[in-house]
Amino acid sequence: MNRLILKRTYSNQSEFIISEDQDVIDHLKEVLKVKVGDTIRAAFLDEGLGVVIVTATDPIIELQLEGQIEPTPTRELHLLVGVSRPPTMKKVLEHATSLGVTHFHFFKAHLSDKSYLQSKVFNEDSIEQLLKLGVAQSSKLAKLPIVKSYPSLKQALVQVPPRRFLLSLGGHKSFMNLESPKEAVALAVGPERGWTQDEEAFLQEENFVPVKISSHTLRVEIATFSALAQLEMILHGE
Repeated sequence: MNRLILKRTYSNQSEFIISEDQDVIDHLKEVLKVKVGDTIRAAFLDEGLGVVIVTATDPIIELQLEGQIEPTPTRELHLLVGVSRPPTMKKVLEHATSLGVTHFHFFKAHLSDKSYLQSKVFNEDSIEQLLKLGVAQSSKLAKLPIVKSYPSLKQALVQVPPRRFLLSLGGHKSFMNLESPKEAVALAVGPERGWTQDEEAFLQEENFVPVKISSHTLRVEIATFSALAQLEMILHGE
């Protein structure tokens, strides 16, 4: 974990009392083994990033904000994923969050199992826990992404920005061949069994640019993380 996740509900102005979130308490005591005077990097949800100092550990953990909370403006990055097995979706939710995704759009692709959308992964508590893990692992984020699911690919495109990329084994371009987009970006990834020809044709009609990231056939989560890492390089010019 790179950062401790804190909500303003924990605090009184600049003081934070950890008394209800047992996962946070356990991490501080058992993993970080905090003691009075320690400093911890923190992500203040929906506010920004900062540092807190441990001022007490017994009977409850108390933290004091050091300095200011720095806002973290982020470019919108929309990820569309053909819904796959629950373990795969859990990995995507957590780790794609740490890679900067701000909006998730899960949809039933032609080759998706329709039962996956009813998975417990998509209940509110499970999603929030996974997103928090992703934010905690990131060094730049302080806001939980928005997550939505749709019964079809067409419906998933309603709120997707116009700058669009499609992962395709048949693509002739790579991210490195493309000019860095200045606006919000959308990336579409197929389900475990891949896109159908009709889906790829439909996406291209909807202005998705086919991009190839590897000559190998990758698992959904590996393809997603690889593409997001490559996309970050051109988005930030690094």
